[in-house]
Amino acid sequence: MVVELFNVNWKVAWGMLIANYFFLTGLSAGSFLLGALSEVFGQEKYRSVSKMAIILATILLIIAPLNLIAELGQTGRFWTLLTGFHPTSPMAWGSFLLIAYPLLCVAEGYFLFRRDNAKRAVSGSMAFLYRALVLWRTDLTEATIAFDKKMVKTLAIIGIPLAFAVHGYTGYILGVVVARNLWSTPQMPVLFLLSAMVSGTALMILIVYIMQKFFSSKKYADSTLIVNLGTLLMVFLLVDMLYIFFELTMRWYSYELSKDSVRELLFGKVSFYFVWIEMILGAIIPFLLVTIPKIRKNVGAVLLASALSLMGVFAMRMDFVVGGQFYSRNGVIDNLYTSFPLYLPPLTEVMPFAAIWALGFFMFALAVWTLPWEYKEGAAGGD
Repeated sequence: MVVELFNVNWKVAWGMLIANYFFLTGLSAGSFLLGALSEVFGQEKYRSVSKMAIILATILLIIAPLNLIAELGQTGRFWTLLTGFHPTSPMAWGSFLLIAYPLLCVAEGYFLFRRDNAKRAVSGSMAFLYRALVLWRTDLTEATIAFDKKMVKTLAIIGIPLAFAVHGYTGYILGVVVARNLWSTPQMPVLFLLSAMVSGTALMILIVYIMQKFFSSKKYADSTLIVNLGTLLMVFLLVDMLYIFFELTMRWYSYELSKDSVRELLFGKVSFYFVWIEMILGAIIPFLLVTIPKIRKNVGAVLLASALSLMGVFAMRMDFVVGGQFYSRNGVIDNLYTSFPLYLPPLTEVMPFAAIWALGFFMFALAVWTLPWEYKEGAAGGD
């Protein structure tokens, strides 16, 4: 006799954990691509964020799949995605991307930090740990340092398309679900990638400011760097908003059911979340904060814009993942969603959600305590 059914939510099949997975992979991809600005494209003004970028990209991509494992209900069966590979399944390919990408991040981080770790491996109470981190490769000759720099650049070049693929596929697995009208568009991967650049830049601004201001040796935040990153945020916000505008207007002039999904986003049950939280608070106001000449160079304004942008991108993930399930190809499923709020995550989602974020904070604290993340003026190649 069945006594209890675990984690059965027939209204919303994909809830907060899936949205959080999409959010974390976007943060990871955006952080990695920011780090590549200096390593690949020679943008020296962003050199000081390269180490922090690889730390964030690695940790975020390690904890992101935990959302998928927790959402399964039967967590012990996650390995079947690897052993039961199906070549026509986007999720099957995504499983291997989720393995390859963090491994590449770890490899790049090894070469990026090796020089400073090797210096710390000479003496001290943690010398053995640093020798292990460099795999006992402690030589600091010009040839080995040059090789490290070459490998960092090579891995960063390889990582750029891999980062695009890892987060682009999250939009892809929504886009191929033709039964859901809001999801079914070839533009979904691009939309997710653009918002990933917004969230990755916003996170980097907040993390860099906090770490430099409170945990660096100088206890001083580089306001020029923060403002430069704020300019990047302005560009990404503008492109993201324009893309959303083009997507919605094209849907409006498309077939009737596609117009229905736009009408519901703008005026229907999810309009409060989409219009006010995602667009106004999470995109338009941050864009103004980093655009208006009188305030765009104010560090406080850039920090506020970053925090609001992060909120807006997470709201976007919730709007599309959860809100997309409110609309089928036959129209809006009105009879299921009549109350406000439309969706409240069950405890079986809230607890793993909190645990995953707590694990991420712990891993980040451990990483910045162990690794020499501070940028040294005059050093090249991230050393």
